[in-house]
Amino acid sequence: MKLYLITVLYNRSVKEIRSLAVLLSFLRYHQEAEVFLVDNSTDEEIMAANAALTQSAKEKFSGRVHYVQVGYNAGLSRAYNLALEKIEDEDDFWVMLADDDTLFSRDYLESAYRVIRNNLKGLKVLCGVVETGKNWISPRSMHTSWMAFSFWLRRPKPGIYRNLNPINSGLFLEGKTLRSIGGFDERLFLDQVDFLLMDRLRAAGVDRVGVTGGKILQSFSGDGGVADAQKARARWEIFKKDFRMYCELTGKSRVYEWYILLRRRAMMLAAGVR
Repeated sequence: MKLYLITVLYNRSVKEIRSLAVLLSFLRYHQEAEVFLVDNSTDEEIMAANAALTQSAKEKFSGRVHYVQVGYNAGLSRAYNLALEKIEDEDDFWVMLADDDTLFSRDYLESAYRVIRNNLKGLKVLCGVVETGKNWISPRSMHTSWMAFSFWLRRPKPGIYRNLNPINSGLFLEGKTLRSIGGFDERLFLDQVDFLLMDRLRAAGVDRVGVTGGKILQSFSGDGGVADAQKARARWEIFKKDFRMYCELTGKSRVYEWYILLRRRAMMLAAGVR
């Protein structure tokens, strides 16, 4: 079994990947693991530096670090699919989505590795509990994903659940299953990519998600936490477009669509972003 750890970058240095040291450490102990860095950057200096840094890591780890330079901001779905296209294995492999702003403990990686290596329950999807420092944000039941405050919800314990909606950070997916649904839907640029993926997996009969132990800490920055108002407004436009497309693709009601959009906009206004 091969395991591919995928991280997507946008105008950031490879050195800024929060879990870079953990991911590379994992490679030292598991020869069947490889890292894919997909670079959506548009800054030529950053791309040149990232290419050089990645080449050095590739040589150090016997070719098991791959750098995919897109040349433009292709979005998250397209970046994931580009990595999937580069993977030559046909059947026995898994991928992990390792967001660049998320710190994964070595315990989490090893715990997940043991589960998928043995996989006595035939799981196709595995995740951990993602925290932000103050509370946890993932995974949640598909029936309560719209809830804003996690203290209303029950934190999942390690086990197997149905109808969960985990976010991208730390998500493990069986490669054959992911390919069977056509990878990621590129009609979504950045937001709701994970939710639509789970919807499509459930439609294909994959409705069980394993949750394993280990620390995952995301540097979460909703619109209310973004200091730069211009960036916050640009981020809002991306979310609005993606969320409307998600609602269209999944047949969500107008009431639900406007509730989520109004709630997010209210958070921005509360933070002083107009």
